[in-house]
Amino acid sequence: MTDKATETDHSAPGHSCAHCAGDEDHHALDEKGIVDGFRNTLRTAGVVRSILALSLIASAAMWAPAAIGAGVAAWIVATGVGIATMALTKTRFGTGNAVILGTAGSAAVLPVLAWACATWIGASPAAAMAAGSGWFLAVAIVEFVRDRKLSTILIADSRDAEAARHGVLFNNPVSPWVGLAWALFTAAIFGAWVWVLGMFPLALLPAIPLQVVLALLSKRGSQN
Repeated sequence: MTDKATETDHSAPGHSCAHCAGDEDHHALDEKGIVDGFRNTLRTAGVVRSILALSLIASAAMWAPAAIGAGVAAWIVATGVGIATMALTKTRFGTGNAVILGTAGSAAVLPVLAWACATWIGASPAAAMAAGSGWFLAVAIVEFVRDRKLSTILIADSRDAEAARHGVLFNNPVSPWVGLAWALFTAAIFGAWVWVLGMFPLALLPAIPLQVVLALLSKRGSQN
């Protein structure tokens, strides 16, 4: 995918701009090329995400199948907490602050859910890896559906589609590879907490603020 501007020289004999009907020298973004490139990236990232999810689940099913369900359930609860926090704080604190609070709320409950999973399924490395695989499976399904919807919207003829195309031109949303990397990292962190908190339950006290700080720093980094 490229976002390079195309320089036009309308003073050249017989020249016509490929992007607009302007009659002055200017720089024009190749919107169609950028959008098509982003859609190709969505498809490629989707294929990689699907392969990773299926591979992890197929492997985890042989170690601790129950832990996969625990990881999926933990992701659903953590996401629900984040959404509920945003909904409850949006009116009072504004959308931007509500997103931050929702991120913090979801992060704060993650170690608690990891401890609950460890209590239920055990704290063996196999169970921890399987729980992390379940967490990633849940994220992969949601992101696959989201990316398919976005890919369809980008070629539609509507105001929402125009806004989506404008966003792609200016890197909003960010690259699908960033989302995939964050999903893998979060799943790995969840699996690690399952193992650590199963072995040392008192580590839950410092784990909560540590996870919140980590989530906020990661969110800030992904937006830069």
